[in-house]
Amino acid sequence: MKNSYILAIMSPDGKSVRQVSVGRWCLKLLYIFLFTVIVSALGGISYGLFSRSSHEAVEAKNANLKKEVESLKSELASEKKEMNEIKRMADKLSSGLGIDIDTESEAGIAQGGSGFSANSLEAIVDTDSTSHLQVYNSDKPDSLSARVAQAKAAIEHVYDYVVKEEKKLNETPSVLPIIVPEDGEDKIYWFSSKYGPRRHPTTRRREFHFGLDIATKEGTPVIAAAHGTISYCDYHKLFGNMIRVKHPSAKMETVYGHMSKFADGMSVGKKVARGEVIGYVGTSGRSTGFHLHYGVWDSEISTSGEGRWINPMDSIFGHWINQ
Repeated sequence: MKNSYILAIMSPDGKSVRQVSVGRWCLKLLYIFLFTVIVSALGGISYGLFSRSSHEAVEAKNANLKKEVESLKSELASEKKEMNEIKRMADKLSSGLGIDIDTESEAGIAQGGSGFSANSLEAIVDTDSTSHLQVYNSDKPDSLSARVAQAKAAIEHVYDYVVKEEKKLNETPSVLPIIVPEDGEDKIYWFSSKYGPRRHPTTRRREFHFGLDIATKEGTPVIAAAHGTISYCDYHKLFGNMIRVKHPSAKMETVYGHMSKFADGMSVGKKVARGEVIGYVGTSGRSTGFHLHYGVWDSEISTSGEGRWINPMDSIFGHWINQ
């Protein structure tokens, strides 16, 4: 037959042979089927490789975006810390200068740019087959650091000045160095010997008294007249139990003599605060009665640069009030 082919099928032992007639059109269909299967298989393999490559690219992009979001969150946390520092400085200025500064509003800091907060850094991850990471409102705060730095620089020099002046004020002697009764009670102290020329109570010689003697009851608490650091805490042959306190910012030093004893914990190098009890009134050393010898040394006003004793009365502006 002209339009057909004979297929011979032989048994394994070769004893029988079967012939099958196959038309050309059947072979063409078989060829087409095999070609389709091969092409489909190759297409499937190619698509699988492409999909895998695309998936890996998307995952890599997602990882980069996640890193970027974490970086932005870290930057925002850092800037928030700076903003809190600025608020603390502003509060200090407000307290030191007695002015009202609105540190609760961020408007003053954020002027000139779009706002940025933690809410604008929310990331939503789609976990379906596409695995796309979508970031909403994630505009980078490119100018946030600059705005924070400008705001901090604008306030920092004023802040430093206020802190320096506050420290100087705290270290300037300004109160009577003993604790006195509350208003309304009988006066229990008097100035038995003021700053200036006098006749010494024991030698009876005329000399200059470089301090202020505050006569009062034995055991009356003696307090530091200002913040400072103890530079001397020992027995002195003239002033008995004596403490000297340095006040570096004010360039001054105060002296407390003739005490009966020191308060617990007093020693050289200890920092004390204005109003802190450092000892108790007594009559130790060269003394004729219970009193506190109080002296104030000023190293700034001397023309020689070594300093000189000044009148303690000029450094007493009131009584210490326990709060």
